[in-house]
Amino acid sequence: MNRATLIKAVQTRMSDVMPGSQIEVASNPFVDALLNDSVENFYMMLPTNVLPHFDFKAYETRLVPSDENIIYRIKLPELFIRLIEFRCTSWRRSVSSALPEGSPQHHAQFGKFTFGGNTRPCVTLVSDPQLSRSIEYYFYDSTAPDVSIITASCAVKSDAEDIPANLLDSFAWYVASTAFAAMQEFDASKACMEKVTEFIALHK
Repeated sequence: MNRATLIKAVQTRMSDVMPGSQIEVASNPFVDALLNDSVENFYMMLPTNVLPHFDFKAYETRLVPSDENIIYRIKLPELFIRLIEFRCTSWRRSVSSALPEGSPQHHAQFGKFTFGGNTRPCVTLVSDPQLSRSIEYYFYDSTAPDVSIITASCAVKSDAEDIPANLLDSFAWYVASTAFAAMQEFDASKACMEKVTEFIALHK
C-alpha cells in the first residue's frame, strides 16, 4: 500500500470512531510522522506466526570462550526487532524468545548443570564487541562437532508501506489508536486498540 493510501486508511478509521471536526487535527503530516515510528511497537504486539520472517542463519558467528559449555554468538540484522524462531540440530525444540543479557537465567546458561541443554534450550540477546547485537546460544561440548543452526528467523523493522497486506488493516487501527492517545482522546484510542487485540486473539 502506498503511503498516501495508508494515511487515508488511518484517518478513515479515526473518523469511524470519532466523527466530527476533531479529526481535522489528524492532518497528513501528523499521521505520516506516526507511521514508521509505529511499526516496531506494532510488531512487538503480534503473535510471531503472523510476522514477516527474516532469515539470518547465514550471518557471521563466533565462538565465545567458556570453561563448561560451548557458547556461540550469531550477529543479528541491523534492524532486528524480535526473535521469531531459533533452533540448532541437537535441540529438541525451537526457541522463540531471548533471555535478557545479565539476567539470572542468562548466567545459568554458563554452567554445565544449570543451562537448558538440548531439552530446554535458551538463547540470549547480547551486545558483542565484534558482532554488535547478537543471539548467544549454548550446547554440550560432546555434541559440538555435529551442531549447526537449522532455523534463525526474526522480525526486522520496515517502512510502513512494506508491512504485509494481511497486517495492514490491523496496523491502521494501531496507528489510529496511537494518534488518538497523542490527542488525549483515550476512549477513542482504546476503541481502536480493541480492533488490534481482536486480530491478535484470532491468530494466537
